[in-house]
Amino acid sequence: MRLPLTGLWQHADFVRLWIGSTVSGIGSQITFLALPLAAVLALDATPLQMGLLAAAGSIPALMFGLGTGVWVDRVKKRPVMIAADYGRAFLICTVPIAAVFHLLNIWHLYFVAFAMGAFSRLFTVANRPHAPDTVGRDELVEANGKLEVGRSSVRESRAY
Repeated sequence: MRLPLTGLWQHADFVRLWIGSTVSGIGSQITFLALPLAAVLALDATPLQMGLLAAAGSIPALMFGLGTGVWVDRVKKRPVMIAADYGRAFLICTVPIAAVFHLLNIWHLYFVAFAMGAFSRLFTVANRPHAPDTVGRDELVEANGKLEVGRSSVRESRAY
């Protein structure tokens, strides 16, 4: 027996937004774990190097935070979100490839962490106001609720 889709689950654009946002969050959480593990396991990173790696991922939020919001507000959000996700996917793929060819070093991980932070900032800034552009005003509460369930389920998985 198949249950009928109701509410926003019938809205194809919203379903794509929800799936894309949730999958992107899962990828971010994998990266959150994978980069430090690569540094420790493959490179025997020191505590200082681990701290710098964490900082490299956070610096883009400080450097580009306000400017990113201003820029994203003036362009279509969906292409920005797609480009940011493709950029992050490409970057994270460079880590195992570099490791296979014995080219992985801490500077590579610093660059990947910094660029991933920049792409994540782009995605986050474009994602937040995309729901009002996708659904009607009367469906906005339901849309935000569903999007937040996806976000929080991804965030909670980090703790386990």
